[in-house]
Amino acid sequence: MPRRRWHRGLFLTAGVYNLCWGFWSAIDSQWLFRFTGMAPANHPEIFACLGMVVGLYGLLYFEVVRSPERGWMIAAVGLLGKLLGVIAAIALIRRNIWPPSALIVPLTNDVIWLAPFVLYLRDAWPPPFWRSFVDWADEELEGKPDRHRVVAFEFDSDRSLAELRATFHQAGSTTWMERDSEWHGEYISSVLKEGCMAKLYERTGEPGPRYVIQYKLEPFSEVRESDLLPILVNLLLPAGVRDVKPAEPYD
Repeated sequence: MPRRRWHRGLFLTAGVYNLCWGFWSAIDSQWLFRFTGMAPANHPEIFACLGMVVGLYGLLYFEVVRSPERGWMIAAVGLLGKLLGVIAAIALIRRNIWPPSALIVPLTNDVIWLAPFVLYLRDAWPPPFWRSFVDWADEELEGKPDRHRVVAFEFDSDRSLAELRATFHQAGSTTWMERDSEWHGEYISSVLKEGCMAKLYERTGEPGPRYVIQYKLEPFSEVRESDLLPILVNLLLPAGVRDVKPAEPYD
């Protein structure tokens, strides 16, 4: 995703802001009325409830920080709420229900976030649910039976699976987890990028190289088969492996 780190910082800031604004409005639900010179609210609990809703948005924004590639819908709902907030505030001020000083609310809660949210939605498009639908439609129209691709390589190494896992940790920026399955026994796996998962397992009792590493590419993955070679080199070169060659994948 373009500007991934910037977007994570944006939604971290938005989450903290919403939590602080919501908490303050919940415990002091008359602050806006004092600030703008309006008469105190007859039912301040309504404004306190609004503060709690804004604070809950902050928790949702933290989910976008955790997984920016999957936060499109959360950000879209947040942007829609900000647009409606601006429209509502302008309508209240034009009808003289709110004084102009009340613009502090839409300016700080909504207006300053519009452009960054639009930029994130642009960079995160298409969202995962839309990509999945488009991929499914393409496969149905083109008659493609497979919904993902699997690319595999085999190699020899004198290192154990645990030693290779430690080397991969040092060589890359992803985490390799220990797994177990009925087919492969013990193996290690890692999510390199969204939609691209790597798996390394050891052959037992079979001729040929000792290890097989395979990559599963989902249709929506930004990783292409041509991207795998440099990724593979960065992983295997520090591990001192030998006899690397393409292998028959096992899905």
